[in-house]
Amino acid sequence: NVAYCDKNGKVFKYSDYPSEYNEIIEGLPNKFYFTGAAVMVRSELILEYGGYNKYFKNGVEDLYWIAKMILDNKMVNDINPLYHYRFTKDSLSRNIKNYKQIIAADIVVELIRQRKLTGTDILERNCIEELSKLEEQLIRKYKRSEHWVLERSIYRDIQNNFLYRAYLNSLRLFFKSGYSWGSFKTLSYNHLSIIKALLRRYYSKKS
Repeated sequence: NVAYCDKNGKVFKYSDYPSEYNEIIEGLPNKFYFTGAAVMVRSELILEYGGYNKYFKNGVEDLYWIAKMILDNKMVNDINPLYHYRFTKDSLSRNIKNYKQIIAADIVVELIRQRKLTGTDILERNCIEELSKLEEQLIRKYKRSEHWVLERSIYRDIQNNFLYRAYLNSLRLFFKSGYSWGSFKTLSYNHLSIIKALLRRYYSKKS
C-alpha cells in the first residue's frame, strides 16, 4: 500500500489495496490494485517479460507491464503503506496535453481485458492496424466535446488532489463553453466533486 503525499511530503491519503491475489486479479482490468514504483518482482520475471513496452510513453507503461505479469504469477499486497508517492502538479502523468495521454489508460484497460479472456492482446501480437482502430475509437469518444483535453485535465486534477488547479480550469471551461445550461451543469458537477475531495482531505487529517 501507498501513502500519497503533497509536494512538501505531507500525507493526504492512503491507498486501500486488497492483500489477497484473487481480489487483485478480480479488480483487473478496471481497477489496478498496485502502484508501479512500489512493486517488487523476481529477476527471472524481468528476464521473461522484458521491460516497459515502448508503445506507452504517457505514464501508464507500468500498469500494462505489471498487470501482464500478475495475470500469470501470484502477487500479494502488503497492507502497510511502505511507499510514499509524491504528487507534483508538473509531473508528466498529471498534465494532460494531448489525446495520447487521455486514451493511454483506456488502451491498457482494453489490452488487459483481452489478456484475461485469451491470454494475449493486440499489442503483444503486434497487430498495428487493430491498435490504430482502437485508438481512433477512443479518440472519437473524447472528441465529442470541443474542450475534451481540458475536461479530462480537470477530472485528473480532482482525482489527484490538485483541487485549486481543478477549480480554476473548471471556470475556464465554463467561460470557453459559452455560458450554456450544459456548461453550467458541468461547472456545478466539477465544483461538487472538488468540495467532496476537500471534505475527504479534511476528514483524513482528522483521523
